[in-house]
Amino acid sequence: VDKLHPSTLHRVQDILLSVLQGGDQTPVRQQALASLGFSSREDVIPTIERAYADPDADWQIAALNAMGRSSDRQWKSRVVAKLDDPRPLVRAEAASAAGELEIKSAVPALLKMLKDTDLDVRMAAIWALSELGAKGVRKALEKMLETTDDEDEANLLANALDNLDFT
Repeated sequence: VDKLHPSTLHRVQDILLSVLQGGDQTPVRQQALASLGFSSREDVIPTIERAYADPDADWQIAALNAMGRSSDRQWKSRVVAKLDDPRPLVRAEAASAAGELEIKSAVPALLKMLKDTDLDVRMAAIWALSELGAKGVRKALEKMLETTDDEDEANLLANALDNLDFT
């Protein structure tokens, strides 16, 4: 985004808003919303809020994705509220957004999510914790690495520990 000329960025945002409000298939519109998370335009905020309030999980996921991409702390309470949503994909996206937004207060909930029965939720929590760091995170991730039988999870845990060193 920083590398785009302001007029180009404005045009891209206009196109994404047009797609979002247009007649494209719903998944295309949801991806447009997620992409608008990088926008700092004021007219994007109510659009994200409407999607977050939609009862459809896919719209909430798109809204959480946009919130995470926004780097805007105003979304903190909404993201944290979805960490215990009954739908696994919503929980996973909330975990990702918590990591991207660096919501330190989410660490206890994310640590609990390491024991979630859903693999996507665990994976999102692992990476979010690697972005946040905090007391007990390294120990929890190392313990999980020692006990996991899932190769994908083990690879993610190893990468998360490297990321934790970096962050």
